[in-house]
Amino acid sequence: MKKIQYNWGVGITIFIVLFIIITVSFVIYSTTLNIDLVEDNYYENEINYQQQIDKISRSKKLEQKIIVHSLDKAVLIEYPNIFDFKEIKGKINFYRPSEKKLDFITKVEPDTNGKQIVQSSNFIKGLWRVKFDWSVGDTSFYDEQILMMN
Repeated sequence: MKKIQYNWGVGITIFIVLFIIITVSFVIYSTTLNIDLVEDNYYENEINYQQQIDKISRSKKLEQKIIVHSLDKAVLIEYPNIFDFKEIKGKINFYRPSEKKLDFITKVEPDTNGKQIVQSSNFIKGLWRVKFDWSVGDTSFYDEQILMMN
């Protein structure tokens, strides 16, 4: 029986084969990952970002802020009472960073007391980012809040 000799050629061949196997494995693994942008229309939003900055600035200047409370499978929103609640319009984006399929958008619809209850079967435990894009008359505002659902 012949003894196998290990020399530089065998070592280089083993190294190249292992390198190819690791590279192919990494490529296969990376193609199976789900990579989503934070927003579908990211580039369009970037172009309009100065308007967003203006809305955020106006929201920060308000004496009263929007208050968000977590309930069981629902969210209670209290709007600033410095405005006429009938004039408040806009949308609320409930954004779940870890699961895009749970995201949803609803309309701003405060009652006569300036409160709104949003119920959804999508509300599960964990972190939610609530994005308010709202206006009163011709003045628009934008506010984001972190919400922990229990």
